Amino acid sequence: MTELTRRVGVLEADMREVKASLGRLEPLLVRIDEQQAGMKEMFAHLATKAEVQHVDDQLAGMKDVIAHLATKAEVQRVEDQVTGIRDVLPNLATKAEVQRVEDQVTGIKDALPHLATKAELDALRGAVASGLADKPSRAEFDAFRADVTAALADKPGKTYLWGVVGVLTAAILGAVALGTMIG
Repeated sequence: MTELTRRVGVLEADMREVKASLGRLEPLLVRIDEQQAGMKEMFAHLATKAEVQHVDDQLAGMKDVIAHLATKAEVQRVEDQVTGIRDVLPNLATKAEVQRVEDQVTGIKDALPHLATKAELDALRGAVASGLADKPSRAEFDAFRADVTAALADKPGKTYLWGVVGVLTAAILGAVALGTMIG
């Protein structure tokens, strides 16, 4: 793209030179036309060989410049190529996009060895199914829960236990304080 941009820039610069050259040529050509039209009247005032040579040298220089200038067809061909490239550019992947996909592929490759196979999954399903066959019924579960609730009702509550811990802590701290006062 950079090479193409540079080449188009060179072509544009060359075209400006051609236009400038043509702008300088036009008055000269008009003058030559006028000289040719009035030649019969100006026979007495014909140009010298040196003047003609000077004009000829200028024309030769222009021919050299024109030989290196691009035609409209060549410029159109380059513009068509640029348009084709410009149309394709939005559809091309960037390095960042390719890297993102590459990272995803690497993550998938890293995860594959740790995934379960269908055979392992079927074996797990069989083990779970056989384990569920031995599960207690809803009535058996409700009876077990009732037994646990009844057994827990006979046990001291959380508040009672915290109270006991508080009293024991106060007794230990009192004994330590008394021991430091005596000793």
